[in-house]
Amino acid sequence: MKCLILYASIGGGHKQAAETLKTALEARGHHVVLKTFYNELSKRGGFINKSLEKLIMTPRVFSRFYNLSNNRFGNYMVLPLLLKSIFRLRKIIDEQDIDMVISTHAFAATTVARLKRRGKRHFPLVQVVTDFTAHGTHIAKEVDAYVVAGAYTAQSFIAKGVPAAKLHPLGIPVRPHFYNKVTRALHDPINILVMGGSLGDKQMATALDYMVSGAKRPQHIEVICGRNESLRSELAERYADNPLVEILGFCTDIDERMDRADLLITKPGGITSTEALVKELPMLIPFSYGGHEMANTTFLTEEGVALKPENLAAIPAMIEELLANPASYEDMLAATRRINASYSIDALMELFESLASSVATAP
Repeated sequence: MKCLILYASIGGGHKQAAETLKTALEARGHHVVLKTFYNELSKRGGFINKSLEKLIMTPRVFSRFYNLSNNRFGNYMVLPLLLKSIFRLRKIIDEQDIDMVISTHAFAATTVARLKRRGKRHFPLVQVVTDFTAHGTHIAKEVDAYVVAGAYTAQSFIAKGVPAAKLHPLGIPVRPHFYNKVTRALHDPINILVMGGSLGDKQMATALDYMVSGAKRPQHIEVICGRNESLRSELAERYADNPLVEILGFCTDIDERMDRADLLITKPGGITSTEALVKELPMLIPFSYGGHEMANTTFLTEEGVALKPENLAAIPAMIEELLANPASYEDMLAATRRINASYSIDALMELFESLASSVATAP
């Protein structure tokens, strides 16, 4: 089977999911072509990519765009920016004899869906949804299968008219080493891991100030600033004399740091949140980029795997409450296990192979 996997390079989540799928497919003997949707398939890709990154980093504006496009007309708002990439996609699919297209970004799937509609091509199109709630831009009848995070996400797609038969709650793909489990018990002092996505959310600085100044007992805190070097430098200088605070830049050993942590303080990106769910690591969510991350927060808090403080100043009190009530912490651990029970990379690979086989044997 020859697969084309499309992702967007906004942040790091879409790319991580795509690379995880590529590795798993190649391990089963399949050939994979991996393409960055904006940068490689459109002359305006760099401009679109940078514009979307700036939009996401402005939560209020991004939330308005997210809400405005969250309906059955959502795709019509973005398609004019993406139409030229259809021709490059068609060339790749035809010249490389692609058997299946997998997308980890809604806009890419929407564009491929339009290509299928116009060109009468019959390859399977799979959308791997990297957040926990359906959005209007996800929806296209030409998508043959949606890989979603669980029953909660599936219900949100059904509410938008997607047939249940197209929904596969196999989890957001994360790298295999995150599936290595550890036995969790609260450390003394507690180990707290603070993350703000690959772009490094600037609110992490204020959150850390409150955590250090408001702590009622010792806490060991690791702060990962991602690719935000100015944030890392600022915090490293500020906390240079505090042996309980470790400031880091971009890290490749997040799984090991999650193993050591008792609590993850993070924005609710789909990949990071899923890594925590698979690692059975409770979360506290004090900040987000708005839009899809607000929807993710709703899911994570309602399912009992995360807590959300009213504001950054409330973080120390929420940590203290969790430490004072170990039973609540155990409930959060149990909730992560309940959610990740259906997650399976192997089942995902079997789904891809079944879809490709059904098209290959169709009359």
